[in-house]
Amino acid sequence: NLKVFGAGIKGMISISGLCEIRELYFGFDSGPIVDASGGLYLPLDVAGMIAGDGFKKVGSVAISYSHPERYFCFSITIDNIDLIACSVGGSIGFEFSPHLFGVYLGYPETLAGSLGIFRVGLGVGFRVDTEDSSFIKAKIEFGFDKSAEFAIVYLRGFLYVGADGTIYLSGEDAGLFILELYLKGGIEGGIVVGGDHYNIISFYLDARGKLTAHPNDDWELSCSCTVSYSLDLWLFSVEGSVSASFDTTF
Repeated sequence: NLKVFGAGIKGMISISGLCEIRELYFGFDSGPIVDASGGLYLPLDVAGMIAGDGFKKVGSVAISYSHPERYFCFSITIDNIDLIACSVGGSIGFEFSPHLFGVYLGYPETLAGSLGIFRVGLGVGFRVDTEDSSFIKAKIEFGFDKSAEFAIVYLRGFLYVGADGTIYLSGEDAGLFILELYLKGGIEGGIVVGGDHYNIISFYLDARGKLTAHPNDDWELSCSCTVSYSLDLWLFSVEGSVSASFDTTF
């Protein structure tokens, strides 16, 4: 007979007065399997740290444990928070079981900092698995984002370039190397009325390339590029996109 059990608990965890996980929901299923998630709150100034108050939400926390596999994983995703002269954000996490251990900095969300109009992001992760694939991965991102207002007119331009690579060390994919490159950018503008932005013209570019190097086999290269645009003058509007792609093996 199949027996299914489910339950949930809502609560809060305080860690030495320096960190709080609020609206923490625990879900229990047969196994048992436990999943929990909640908001991460930190005091962002010295006075708040000393007084033990002034907590502000800075991100989210996710926790999972599966007893049959003895598998545990934990991740924190930080929203962009202001620290002195820059703002930072991204993900940190790890996973563990009797046959697996992994640490991730900047995965899935790139660990990045913004200083003025510039943004630099990094990520690194590795997993050792005696029963499946082990790998090392790393990524880097650089870009800028600038907005300006002139009377009732606003303009914004941004451009980001990045690379993300993974090499597999063991398992069925041992020796496989995957490298992804991307370029994203855009320009948009419009008017400001009562504090609200109304977009009139926009132009966006999204270009990507992926190289897959198989050990002792062919290499695969795939590229794609999409350009989209729009013009909205209330009396009439025009929008569309143009895409191109190609794949090759060598």
